[in-house]
Amino acid sequence: MKPHLFTLFIIALLPLLIAGGGNSISAIAFGNTSNTPQITLDDSKLQFVSIENIGGSRDVVGLLETNITPAIEERGDGIDPRGAVISLNGEMIIAGRYNREARSGRVCAYHFTSNATTCTDSIDDLPVFLGGFWSPDSRYLVLNSDIELIRSSNETDILIYDSQENRLINRTDDGVIGNDFMMGDSAGERARVWVDLGMTFAPNGDLYFFRNAIDPTLDEWRADLMRISASDITSTSTPEVIFRHPTDRAFPVFRTNGYEIFDGIMSISPNNEYLAYSAMSAGGEDPNNGVWIIDLTQKSDKAHLNNERFGTITAGMPTWWLEMYSSEWLGDFSARSLAWSADSDRLVIMFHSFRYENDDILFPLLKYDVSTDTLESFYDYSTITEDIDLPQATLFDDVSLMADNRLVAGVISPTHNTVFYIGRDNLTEDYILSGMVITESGFTTPRRMASLSDFVPRSNTFTSIGYSGSTVRILAGSNLITLTEQ
Repeated sequence: MKPHLFTLFIIALLPLLIAGGGNSISAIAFGNTSNTPQITLDDSKLQFVSIENIGGSRDVVGLLETNITPAIEERGDGIDPRGAVISLNGEMIIAGRYNREARSGRVCAYHFTSNATTCTDSIDDLPVFLGGFWSPDSRYLVLNSDIELIRSSNETDILIYDSQENRLINRTDDGVIGNDFMMGDSAGERARVWVDLGMTFAPNGDLYFFRNAIDPTLDEWRADLMRISASDITSTSTPEVIFRHPTDRAFPVFRTNGYEIFDGIMSISPNNEYLAYSAMSAGGEDPNNGVWIIDLTQKSDKAHLNNERFGTITAGMPTWWLEMYSSEWLGDFSARSLAWSADSDRLVIMFHSFRYENDDILFPLLKYDVSTDTLESFYDYSTITEDIDLPQATLFDDVSLMADNRLVAGVISPTHNTVFYIGRDNLTEDYILSGMVITESGFTTPRRMASLSDFVPRSNTFTSIGYSGSTVRILAGSNLITLTEQ
């Protein structure tokens, strides 16, 4: 096998946070389907209510740990709060419960209405999952186990939790168990391994994912975009190949671990027309790196925003930043998360940089207009001079610029009109919850929602959001943030 085949890449899906915005939406949904909830939320009226630690620690008894029904008493059996995820309807929190000694686990669901948790039967070799992605009706959760499995080069299948029947479904079982290495010594072993990653539900309920398979006749990887229709989620039908990405080398549709962060995402527009995903190799020089947009109706590439394109942003960015980016930072950036506006015309891109220890780097929140092929910053950073002390600088108010520049979490509102994000204020050392309206044109300013003095940052955590009536819940790791429309 060619040496480059052993260099794997992860696409880790991070749904963008929910929250506030501007317009009152009376009939906006994630798509035009019968199983999609109708949203009557006014983002501009959302107000902070509380923050709660649900994970538990030596000093805090967590929400999940306290409400296991029935009680689980096996030795070493504990909930992993890093991977907790809240349902779109805001009624459930799903997490993994693992017995490390027995090499088994369970999927557990906490229900707000009953204040109790139910778990599946014990499952051998249940992979550690860090969050997951919900079907629009909040029935099915596809588990995000990409990072944990690919970091050890293990085989991966699409695992779906059915919240109504409280069971786990292996939807793409290829007969290769999770503990087997994805690349064996013989062509026969390689031919039967399907590495299924980068999964997400579309607004119409279809499930998309990337299948990375090895073609032993050519001794190369294939990267296929696959689809399972909404009506076949739990069946045994063969997934449909939507698009095979043309490439003459190993395509970075997924990544190996190495930075202890989620550094990629896939997102589908509300009108089910566009799929955006991040791709990046560890070296940063692969020409396939950047953000790709696929036209799902045409089954073809729509756009490729490569790393060089990110270095040519002029709207809202200072000249010195553009010069430094092009000379020093090329290959350091990747999309931490992607999200679409309600009209499906604008893609919101939140950056991460591998030079994370450097505080003197701007991480602009970007918007890409699909119809005009333009890329610009949401915020006007053009007045920031090169000699300014970025960690201590303020721009919009008395909050440090780092609260808008160095972000630990971000997610899109249910209305797709606002992005909520969390960053640290270097001046007070508190974490700040902010809302950013996705406007049609021009620059915007952040809306400060709350100072989260009890926020506990964790590595390798997942961020999700749920909406029920006038209540919005954001779950960032073990931090449960509640907002309400007032």
